[in-house]
Amino acid sequence: MSEVDFSKLLAKKVDDTKPPPVLPAGTYEGLVEKFEFKTTQKGAGFVNFTLKLISAKDDVDAEELKDINITQKKLFKSFFFDMGEGLDWQTRSENELAEFLKSLGISTQGKGYGETIPEAQNAPVIIEVTNRLNPKNPEETFSEVGKVQGA
Repeated sequence: MSEVDFSKLLAKKVDDTKPPPVLPAGTYEGLVEKFEFKTTQKGAGFVNFTLKLISAKDDVDAEELKDINITQKKLFKSFFFDMGEGLDWQTRSENELAEFLKSLGISTQGKGYGETIPEAQNAPVIIEVTNRLNPKNPEETFSEVGKVQGA
């Protein structure tokens, strides 16, 4: 394993560092690049889908998008499970995952999540992106993934 060369970072002027541009709100076309099963620090399990953007729809402000190469952007959509029985939001998350898989055209009848989740890979999707202010820093805006469904 090679050693990390920090010289480039250490030579850079701090004031030359700018935040990355915020993805404008609107609708995007993309595909499910991959999925991973993960666990939070508190032990909740979830499946995380990596979404690769392909193009922006007409409702995205072209002027805001001009300095962003969206084909280099990756977004994420997570569905939580295994957080304890009887939790309403766990049931809601599982239902959202089921609806997501069905929207991709995946046949779910008689199948478990273990069979259907892998079928999502490379599926075309429509992604709704919203923006929100950082509550700790109102000067900073985040892009958030809203609804994701099959294209």
